[in-house]
Amino acid sequence: MEPRSYSAVPVGTNFAVAGYARSTGDVSVDPSLPITDLQARINTYSLGYSHSFGVAGHLASIAVLLPYANANLTGNVAGVPG
Repeated sequence: MEPRSYSAVPVGTNFAVAGYARSTGDVSVDPSLPITDLQARINTYSLGYSHSFGVAGHLASIAVLLPYANANLTGNVAGVPG
């Protein structure tokens, strides 16, 4: 449930949203796997748009979100860097 999902927004209101998050660090894996020293760098981006309109005397809205993520993982697999 989004915050303010039941608040009164004027008909015809538009919202544009952009977001970015970055996560870096060590990754824990099962010790039985042949993977060691795993490091991750993850970037996520999002763009969104929302529009409110009236339908049969009631307020309605539609929203679209476009997420994108990329990750770079480095470590050793069976002792070989990769």
